[in-house]
Amino acid sequence: MKLHKILILILLVGCIANNTENVESQENKAVKDNKEVVCFLYHRFGDSRHPSTNISLKDFEAHLNYLKTNDFNVLTLSKAIDYLKSDQTLKKVAVLTIDDRFNSFYNNAVPLLMKYNFPANLFINTETVGSTDNLGW
Repeated sequence: MKLHKILILILLVGCIANNTENVESQENKAVKDNKEVVCFLYHRFGDSRHPSTNISLKDFEAHLNYLKTNDFNVLTLSKAIDYLKSDQTLKKVAVLTIDDRFNSFYNNAVPLLMKYNFPANLFINTETVGSTDNLGW
């Protein structure tokens, strides 16, 4: 459980990271300081047994469709951090993260992610790999 909390903390820090190195020019600093990344955190997909951590497939697809139709660049967490540190022009960036490696991710979310051609970051609790309702290695 301690590792799980550390990963969430790293995720939150990465999603709100602001690069303020002293060696940058004022123009580059202004671009970097105005960047932001919207992070989504999901657990279960289409699994009504756990309503507090579940999203319906209809709602999940609506999220993906919104991102696509509103021209968001959906990136992995590492690419989003690279974007925040870069001199790239401002753009709409989102990151999709999934906790805990539940079977519903593979069975229900992956087909929708593939349909929209979006990447996602999967964070796993290694103690539960292969147990009931969790994917194996």
